[in-house]
Amino acid sequence: MAIVLLKILKFRWNGPGERSGMAVMEVDLPSGYKTSPEVLINLVEKLKLTTTLRAAETDYFKNIFYFDYVSLGLCCTHCLCADNH
Repeated sequence: MAIVLLKILKFRWNGPGERSGMAVMEVDLPSGYKTSPEVLINLVEKLKLTTTLRAAETDYFKNIFYFDYVSLGLCCTHCLCADNH
């Protein structure tokens, strides 16, 4: 039986101005867990109309999220991964 982990990511821009330029967020996954590329593609498709998330990819044991910008308001996204066993 696979164990699935859902990480909720909350963040906001705290630099000068009302928003950042393009932002990249790398999220480390616990050892033994990975995210399938299909899960990230589906996540981007679902969220791109309501957030500034534009792309995501997985690189070994981390997920990389690309945003057009991050604003002063609280931003949220989530990351789904499963164990390798």
